[in-house]
Amino acid sequence: MNDINFWENNIQSGYYDLNFRKGLNKNRGLRFNWHQLTFKEVLKHIDPNEKNLDYACGSGTFIGQYNLKNTLGYDISSSQISYAKKIYSTKHFTNEIKSVEKYGPFDSISVIGLIEFLSKEEIYNLFRDLKLLLKPSGKIIFTTPNYGRVMQFTQWFFSLFGGENYKNVTINKLTNKNIQDLKLDHYFEDIEIYKIINLGIFFSLFNNSLSNYIHDFIGKITNNNFGMLFVIKVRI
Repeated sequence: MNDINFWENNIQSGYYDLNFRKGLNKNRGLRFNWHQLTFKEVLKHIDPNEKNLDYACGSGTFIGQYNLKNTLGYDISSSQISYAKKIYSTKHFTNEIKSVEKYGPFDSISVIGLIEFLSKEEIYNLFRDLKLLLKPSGKIIFTTPNYGRVMQFTQWFFSLFGGENYKNVTINKLTNKNIQDLKLDHYFEDIEIYKIINLGIFFSLFNNSLSNYIHDFIGKITNNNFGMLFVIKVRI
């Protein structure tokens, strides 16, 4: 990755999970609801009983908070994996790629918020590596921000509330105009791309239930043609 030290040394152990739990308890919060909407969307593409790999799982929130019975979480950060193993002790996590290979092959792989931090060459290498971990006709679900003007405003708005700054490690900013640069058709079949996370997210400042209702309504009337997050589903 472009700066492995940033993820190991600059991000508090359990940072993402602690933020998620805080928002869950309060039933409000922009960062929390962003992750919650993302997780729930990815879950739509994963059968609870299939063997899944959550690649770049961070502190384990996706696996730990949802009913994923046969999922392995992998992350390069030993501190985040240590946290995940402690908090979600009934789940499986590792920071060793050999353990991932031994546990596979997988029916599905989820990659939630990673490719924006990778160079083009690293992304293509990732595609090739993940394909080797899949069963025949296996699927991968990626999410990555849509860095249009609304997303840029949202990042600025998020910065007003503090939190980590990813400016120096975000090196691959996809938009409607350049998403084809991923060259997905060179590696995968049955490519599906759509967007989620619209302006309804801002109502989570007050209440997540209200925010989710407005978010879903906007998504329905716009047919998910507008959104600050790309969801990319592919098969091999």
